[in-house]
Amino acid sequence: MKQLLDPGVLTSPTSPSLNKGSEGWFSPAATQSLETDLNSLTWAQTYVCHDSTAATGDKQSGMLSSPESSNPPFAPFNSSFICNPCELTVCFRAEKVKFRDQFWIKDQEYFPCDMLNGNTYAKRFDPRTVYQTHLSPKGYHRWQV
Repeated sequence: MKQLLDPGVLTSPTSPSLNKGSEGWFSPAATQSLETDLNSLTWAQTYVCHDSTAATGDKQSGMLSSPESSNPPFAPFNSSFICNPCELTVCFRAEKVKFRDQFWIKDQEYFPCDMLNGNTYAKRFDPRTVYQTHLSPKGYHRWQV
């Protein structure tokens, strides 16, 4: 993905949005808004800036991450927990959903068999948990894989 985005998006002088300008991620209003969801931590306590020029918006590629201690997995090897790849808000969760059960997400009717493209292999997971999340524009998206 980086190879695809670097030429025109990530390294372009017009691309940085991480800046202190009135519309930037580090403007006083944006920083205050972002910090409301950081459990009483500041931006600087939550994220590590790998490039000293990143805070002023001179570079954007790969400069922010979270310290290992700030977002440790609760139970990384316990399959009864759902671990999100980044900061997400739960919109919908249903347990013990059968292959042909009907339910609604975002005002649309869904069936697990349709979500899984009718794949018969998916029947092995009956009953299943359906879990849908929302990626908020307010949070910095620290992807974890």
